[in-house]
Amino acid sequence: MNQGLKSGIFRDSYCKSATPLKSIIIGLSPEENGLHLRAIANLSATQTPLALTQNQNKFASRYPSTTLGLLSGQDIAQNWTTLVQEGDNSPELKEMVNETRKAFRLINLDVDQDVFGWMDGEFAFGMVQSQQSSFPEVGLGAILMIETSKKDVAHATLERLEQLLMIQGLKVEKKTDATTWKAPTQELFLSYGWPDQTTLAMTVLIPF
Repeated sequence: MNQGLKSGIFRDSYCKSATPLKSIIIGLSPEENGLHLRAIANLSATQTPLALTQNQNKFASRYPSTTLGLLSGQDIAQNWTTLVQEGDNSPELKEMVNETRKAFRLINLDVDQDVFGWMDGEFAFGMVQSQQSSFPEVGLGAILMIETSKKDVAHATLERLEQLLMIQGLKVEKKTDATTWKAPTQELFLSYGWPDQTTLAMTVLIPF
């Protein structure tokens, strides 16, 4: 592992009861063009592993050169389903799943279908430097890209969230290529659009 910051090892008792992991070590180190993140996981042989699928990293080329770090993966929907199933063997995990479902029900969303259910393709999340950040003293923003075969479900979920935002006094501006969410004081905090029919792209604190 490169020299850098190391996290501690998660408590075995928690990891074995809450996930298929017995332990995990995460390392973070600076590189010439950003940060290098590496994780080593020790899986429990007695539990069903998460549905880990090697992604094609198709979104990496779409991120700007000012990207500080990029995390990518595949099929959030299937991994959520696996966590739900593992809850049958873990009281702690089952409680987490139930609390998550309750929280989203408060805003009339089904977390299994409306939130994670449509995230069935590749995803990527990156932190970027930008002079156009809503917080120029920080100069940071984020870009999230999610591939889906269920655009209609994703669109309906976003529409429902926007209704709630407007009730709370936030501003939703819809244009041809992007939708923008702004605070009452006009600060931008999120924008999103569809670069193609299967890809949702979101920017946080920076323009789309």
